Amino acid sequence: MQSVCETACFWCLRLKKCRGDAHVNAVQSVPSERATQWKLGHYVSTSTFTAFDFETANEGRGSPCSLGLVVVENGIIKEKRSWLIRPKELRFNSMNIGIHGIYEKDVADQPEFDVLWKNEIASYFENKLVVAHNASFDTSVLRTTLALYGLPFPSLTYTCTLLLSRVVWPGLLSYKLGTLAERFQIKFKHHDAEDDAFACAEIALRALERGQATELQELSNKFGLVLGRLHLGGYKPAKAKPKTPSKLSPVKKTFGANPR
Repeated sequence: MQSVCETACFWCLRLKKCRGDAHVNAVQSVPSERATQWKLGHYVSTSTFTAFDFETANEGRGSPCSLGLVVVENGIIKEKRSWLIRPKELRFNSMNIGIHGIYEKDVADQPEFDVLWKNEIASYFENKLVVAHNASFDTSVLRTTLALYGLPFPSLTYTCTLLLSRVVWPGLLSYKLGTLAERFQIKFKHHDAEDDAFACAEIALRALERGQATELQELSNKFGLVLGRLHLGGYKPAKAKPKTPSKLSPVKKTFGANPR
């Protein structure tokens, strides 16, 4: 198989090996002038961020039972980590168990969030750019749980691959994490926190490629998205500016509605 395809697609640039027809579903057609820019390396991602995903024990946002993190440095996945977490209230409901398959017995002997935060997790968030799919959920779990333990909010900025996907790939009927992962041939186990964070990171990298941007801040600005922020005194949500038309043409639609 040829090492580089004529459109200098995502697979060529990140994996250094074209997967032939496999890249068709992952990348939209590239105009010839953009292909030239890609070959010159103008749009190779230099983005650094951390993708994260929480799973919760019950309906409460302060009940994390699992956290997954994927660290991206200069457009390359460098680290993947996950933790099981004992919720402050050790109560699991059947709906949540049915989603992620974690039971009380699985976390009964695990550390609570405050211990993990202080010893292992905080450094992945403090002064970082973080990303989640449907970030309003995951950031609310983070805020609620920090408040539950009386821990101060870290200073960070964040964006949401659900919001990004809606403007970068306009016209889809579904922006669920699983649907996007299938579209882009990302293999993962849905509702496994580390795998969900991995899929989120991969979607963010594809969005950068599709939007011809090297950084998530640049991509957000280009498509009229406002980065969210957490800080010691509170937070501001990530959001799309009203009536911001996408700069890209619609793509083939798929079915579904639930973003998670």
